[in-house]
Amino acid sequence: MDNYSNIDTAEKHHLITKESANMLREVNGLRNRIVSIYNDIDYNQLISSINRTLPLIDTYIEEVENWLSQQYQR
Repeated sequence: MDNYSNIDTAEKHHLITKESANMLREVNGLRNRIVSIYNDIDYNQLISSINRTLPLIDTYIEEVENWLSQQYQR
């Protein structure tokens, strides 16, 4: 499975919200561009993406922690 499939699966099983899934897709795409340097990197776009997604990472972490705690309470 690739990262996008993992994100889709986590969203489908309600491990994460749609908003977190979209944020992870954006971050994953950004990572792919940086690592593979598909095109010249637009640094303004890079900074904008980081500023937009960074605050959402805390929400994603909370969602995963909540899911894990539910799994261990069973």
